[in-house]
Amino acid sequence: MVEKRVSVRLVAEGGLQVRADLDGIGDAGTRGFGRLSSEMELANAHRGSFSRKAGIALAALTVAAGAAGVAMIRSGLSNVDAQAKRAQSMRTTVESVQTLTWAGELAGGSMDEIEQATKKPSTGLSEAATGSGSAVRAPQRLNLTAAQLQDRTGA
Repeated sequence: MVEKRVSVRLVAEGGLQVRADLDGIGDAGTRGFGRLSSEMELANAHRGSFSRKAGIALAALTVAAGAAGVAMIRSGLSNVDAQAKRAQSMRTTVESVQTLTWAGELAGGSMDEIEQATKKPSTGLSEAATGSGSAVRAPQRLNLTAAQLQDRTGA
């Protein structure tokens, strides 16, 4: 067997330039990763700030909802108290005042008008019977005459 040898010699022209280009690519990559890292830190800071602001907003919303709930309860208790006082002044029950209020609202009247008509039954109903005074509309809205209301209240 005959042995043959072949040698290949590569010569790179401008080898220093190739090396400089590769180093430049490496440096650009390092700078790019550095910018990416700082952008990620900034995004995380913004996310943290947003989370804090969202937490504050949620807490404020919770406080507002709680305050609204307390206000609703107070309003409801105030309404019950007003109905109890009305019932006492009319010498009746809270349930009958609630029924009368509801009937008045359905008829387009207000409890204040009805109460006005019943506070001073003799004068209010007498005025209503003659077609004068502030209590004229209340019995009409209940589809009653002042005389019928006088009979029912004993005025």
